[in-house]
Amino acid sequence: MEQGTSANPQMQNNRQPEETEIDLLKLAFNLLEHLPFIIVITVFFAVCGFVGTKLFMDYKYTSRTYMYVKNSTDGGERESIGSSDLVTSRNLVSTYIVILENNVVVQRVADELVKNEQIKDRLPYCFNVGGDAEHPTIKAAELKRCISMASDNNTEVLVVSCTTKDKYVSAVICDIYAMIAPEYLIRVVGAGSVEAIGPAEIPAGPSSPNATKNTMVAGLVGFVLICGIYTLLFLLDRTIKEEEDIKNFGLPYLGDIPEINTARGKSNKKNNEIMDLTETTLLKKDIPFAVKESYKAVRTNIMFSLSVREKKIIAVTSANAAEGKSSASANIAITLAQTEARVLLIDADMRKPTTHLRFQLENTKGLSEILGRMCKFDSAVHKNVTDHLDVLTSGSCPPNPSELLTSSVMRALLHGLEQRYDYIVIDTPPINVVSDALGLAPYIGGLVVAAKYNATTTDELAAAIQNINFTKADILGIIITQVERGGAGYGKYGKYGKYGKYGRYGKYSKYSKYGYSKYGYGKGGYGYGYGYEYESPIDNEPVSAGHTDEPQKKTAEQ
Repeated sequence: MEQGTSANPQMQNNRQPEETEIDLLKLAFNLLEHLPFIIVITVFFAVCGFVGTKLFMDYKYTSRTYMYVKNSTDGGERESIGSSDLVTSRNLVSTYIVILENNVVVQRVADELVKNEQIKDRLPYCFNVGGDAEHPTIKAAELKRCISMASDNNTEVLVVSCTTKDKYVSAVICDIYAMIAPEYLIRVVGAGSVEAIGPAEIPAGPSSPNATKNTMVAGLVGFVLICGIYTLLFLLDRTIKEEEDIKNFGLPYLGDIPEINTARGKSNKKNNEIMDLTETTLLKKDIPFAVKESYKAVRTNIMFSLSVREKKIIAVTSANAAEGKSSASANIAITLAQTEARVLLIDADMRKPTTHLRFQLENTKGLSEILGRMCKFDSAVHKNVTDHLDVLTSGSCPPNPSELLTSSVMRALLHGLEQRYDYIVIDTPPINVVSDALGLAPYIGGLVVAAKYNATTTDELAAAIQNINFTKADILGIIITQVERGGAGYGKYGKYGKYGKYGRYGKYSKYSKYGYSKYGYGKGGYGYGYGYEYESPIDNEPVSAGHTDEPQKKTAEQ
């Protein structure tokens, strides 16, 4: 057998090399691809920030009083003020701030505050008022948290600010500070004096929270968060998406296949209906032009690959279930038949066959009956399903499909069919799930591996390639299926674990007339040739030398 690309042990260990650098361009395109959702999340966070500000945050009001610091206690007018006087006044501002923030002074302000009858009823809204009704008290520590002092732009002006939930309380506290400040400063410092420039103004509106600012900050947080999540997913993403991902394995890239979106192709689980798989073949008139051309490009690449090989038999498989390999098998066979070549499509996925559903064919007799010597090829094959295309369905679901596919009968069948057809396309089960496809390696020209866009990971594909390499089979190349995301044209393949121990899948209520739910082997169970003379599975086809019945007899005895 010719050695193909897959048998090369230097194929980068069948692993995509680890990325050492972030492709910023790909990252940018990835973020742009999700831009609508990013915008939605950003707006959502911004709205939450705005609503949270309005509903859950208390409004606070800030009032200020301005006091001018003089370096002399002389209240009279002075003819001139020198620069040294200004420097001294600036230095006194820092000293005055320390004194006015002392707990003794703050407690004095609190005591004066509770005596103010005009705002007495407003104080409980702003502070935890202790004591009794006649002698209320406010702790200095609590009041101190509402007060701040600073020099106004590094000048001789001292600014006292007070922020509370009530604008009138804030203004009164500032006025109290302006009233008692001279008394404490002159007594303690003994130099300089302060004078209030004017009474504290009542705030016209709340100083906090700032709804605009909070909205912008929340929106920014949402934007950074969702972009961070998408960036993390991008860095962790190991799925197959483009030609470069395939070439990293050192394998030929045969092309990509857009997903066939059709409303009727979706499974209606509520009504327990089977999805219409006929919508996934190129025989439908409403198949998009891009899909048709993609399959034609894949067909051309396959024909070039087979042109240097003796056998014109290809097996289509995938790493896992639900990756579009059955759709690809059917449509590759259709496009090959469109070249007026004689083409046969064989459904060898006897665990979960779908070919008869795609072409709406009877499935009472098929490959399993031929391999079990229940019938001959000509009585099971469906001729001219479309021009130049014959289809051999899977037949009933046997309990041992792997043994049947590796039997001498299968070898004789393919040997005889090579003389009848220019191309034979075989739909086989996923490599990483069961080993059925690997048993066909000696009889075929090569395998085509289907990898589903944004679903099949590089590790899964590498494992499938490694399994194929063990059989020294030739890999013609890899195709990426279902590139366009949207409606499900194929539907879910399901897990092989649902078959039971790889036995019957179950009954299709809608397609029971195709023989999907019955074995149809007749009495005596599954015959393997007992009481039969060994003969070719093809009418008028002699048995090739070396084809014996021994493997089948051993299987039956087991």
